[in-house]
Amino acid sequence: MAMPFRLRFVVFCTTLALLLDARPVGAQEQPIVLKASTVLDGRGKTLHNTIVVVEGGKIARVGGSAPKGVVTYDLTQLTVLPGWIDAHVHPTWHFDASGRLAGENEPKEQTALAGAANSWKMLAAGFTTVQSLGSPLDKDLRDAIDR
Repeated sequence: MAMPFRLRFVVFCTTLALLLDARPVGAQEQPIVLKASTVLDGRGKTLHNTIVVVEGGKIARVGGSAPKGVVTYDLTQLTVLPGWIDAHVHPTWHFDASGRLAGENEPKEQTALAGAANSWKMLAAGFTTVQSLGSPLDKDLRDAIDR
């Protein structure tokens, strides 16, 4: 039985995020090649049977031939697309154990844990850029993610 699209997409986003960040400190950067049957290029075009070359955690190019001797990931069963953007999020907002919106009386540690979990869920869903609005804790969460 084939994986549902949403699950495949989440697996892809999570895998890509881990691949792009799983670099030993001080190690020689080696390109990564993503082989894809469908790529949405972020500029309105749909590309077929192409590659995406990632160098130093950034997309170096789309298309052409793969450099020799690099690690290649076969993503031909998935659709590759740019990270999504959400311009209005509240990552520290969440429901408490009683199913109600957590309030100001909740311990800040619990709010911070929920914010971290919500941020991971956004990344796993494909959102690579978000604008956080509202809570002063959002700044601390942002700074922790940057570190």
